[in-house]
Amino acid sequence: MSKALAQQTEQEQGSEQSAPVISLISQDTQAPQLTQIAPAPQVLKVQDLRVELRNTHEVISGINFHLRQGEILGLVGESGSGKTTLATALLAHARKGAVISGGQVLVDGISLLSISGEALRRARGSVVGYVPQDPAMALNPALRIGMQLRETLQVHEAGLTPAQQQERLQQTMRDVGLPAEPEFLQRFAHQLSGGQQQRVLLALAFILRPKLIVLDEPTTALDVATQAHILQTLRQLCKSQGVAAIYVSHDLAVVKDLADRVMVMYAGRIVETASVSVCSRRRHILIPAACWRQFLMWRSGVLCRPSWAKRHPQATGHKVALLRLVAANGRRHVERQFQT
Repeated sequence: MSKALAQQTEQEQGSEQSAPVISLISQDTQAPQLTQIAPAPQVLKVQDLRVELRNTHEVISGINFHLRQGEILGLVGESGSGKTTLATALLAHARKGAVISGGQVLVDGISLLSISGEALRRARGSVVGYVPQDPAMALNPALRIGMQLRETLQVHEAGLTPAQQQERLQQTMRDVGLPAEPEFLQRFAHQLSGGQQQRVLLALAFILRPKLIVLDEPTTALDVATQAHILQTLRQLCKSQGVAAIYVSHDLAVVKDLADRVMVMYAGRIVETASVSVCSRRRHILIPAACWRQFLMWRSGVLCRPSWAKRHPQATGHKVALLRLVAANGRRHVERQFQT
């Protein structure tokens, strides 16, 4: 029996060796190579930025982040967390009574905190643009819309000919979704709707082709439909022109639809940075565990008042009821109650 099995095995091996082998893969064919997409160049780099009041009290400190070409960063946080202070500091500006006491802000290789005078004035527009919250207050009521756009070009782009300035103006108006006809450019700001006024501010910011644009809650006063159109226009402009943008807001729904990354501020610090997809899965923003732990230990008398609570008493004063729930039921239980 064993001899018969051995002979059968030898016959099968012989047939396999004699059978022709058909190769489905040609020797000349090379395996496809995966092309690596190079990351976009870095436009903004902020290192250890610090803003203080003149009596040495810190407003924001330890701010470190970067932004790439065409990337939109959503800056969120509660009122008083330092969002607007950080936004204006990126333009090398501080409110009255405050001073930028340290750090570095590099935009396209230009250190904004080390220049002043005429150089800084030209950089605020051609290098970094700014869109404020209230367009009705930002636009000059005594100048027509076309004159405000032409004046911006004449000051910052003096090398352009009148024909080139007119071409840039008309192209920018089309980009932001506004008519470029002379009849429209002859209007004053009060003759426009709120959405049209906001689009004019976008045109004033993008007409100089900056590398970075800072937007401080520009759609707060608009209705939902107009807000959606403005955000869509803004995203298209940033992606098509390669402009990096920082969008300051307290509305997470708006940031989720617009931004690529989200940066959360609390008590003058950056407490969390993540992509929009990660934040949308969490469905809520967490205060760092260290702050909660220190605060609960302080409330229970185990620890002295944390330094961040001393600097920002308003950050904890209106959360006493919530923190009592946390102390009684545990942090996760309270978080589940407050999820949307």
